[in-house]
Amino acid sequence: WILSNNITFSELWEDPSPTADALQEIRDKAAVSRDVTSGMSPNLGVWPLYGADEYTGKWATVDRPILALAGGLDPATLLRKALPWKDHFKGPNQHWVEIATASHTVIASSPTSDLTRSCGSRILKGFVENPTGPLDTSCLSDLAPLTFAGRPDLTKSVLGTDDPWE
Repeated sequence: WILSNNITFSELWEDPSPTADALQEIRDKAAVSRDVTSGMSPNLGVWPLYGADEYTGKWATVDRPILALAGGLDPATLLRKALPWKDHFKGPNQHWVEIATASHTVIASSPTSDLTRSCGSRILKGFVENPTGPLDTSCLSDLAPLTFAGRPDLTKSVLGTDDPWE
């Protein structure tokens, strides 16, 4: 957590920093929250920051193959904040793949209709096996639709009922 806070507050935090009250208001208005920022609030304005260097605010220049998977429902890496990446890394074999129905763990949260393996994991596997070859994103047309029905077996074990909305 020390390293995480050091990087978060020195490089990733918004400037000007939101107040603890503003963070609480965001959490209070959220439909769902992992409540991560509540643990950060005590450190606002007191965590020792390291200074900017010659790389601050600049993009890396990379000519290597890159795969970026972005989830449209990612609450941690907001799509609007990740989109500039797409515009910068456009070199040969540098890929941006957005999966609208995926969350932060795109590899695990992008099931296809057969539910045997996620689309994100299929794309990643193909990229790792052949990073300079064509990227196979055909699974994007076979994503399972979002559902809020739940799985009766899982719902029963977690909530004690077959219907998660009871």
